[in-house]
Amino acid sequence: MASKPVESAVRSKYWRSEKDSRKEVSGQEQRRPLLSEILTNKAPPPYTLSAYMAYLSQNQCLKNLEFIMDSSRYRKLVQASLLFLMELINFEDTTSKWKNAMDLRTRSRP
Repeated sequence: MASKPVESAVRSKYWRSEKDSRKEVSGQEQRRPLLSEILTNKAPPPYTLSAYMAYLSQNQCLKNLEFIMDSSRYRKLVQASLLFLMELINFEDTTSKWKNAMDLRTRSRP
């Protein structure tokens, strides 16, 4: 039973609900941006990508961000390549069906 307070302390430190991710700014509640919003540079100041990069650089963590961004670029490239290959396969399949249909038509003509 002694682990319950420790669990709740750890949970509150590392797992924040949406309610916890909001902060009061001059009487208004403001939502903290998601990491994906920061990485795509869609977050409002002071949560910009350049500010985040400066913070990570200060704490010798910039390589982690570079890895995340490179992984994201790689994933997008692989997805685009797969889509291209799927379209190519469908095109070749359609082309072969079209040729077969044309062959049948020309054979059936007297």
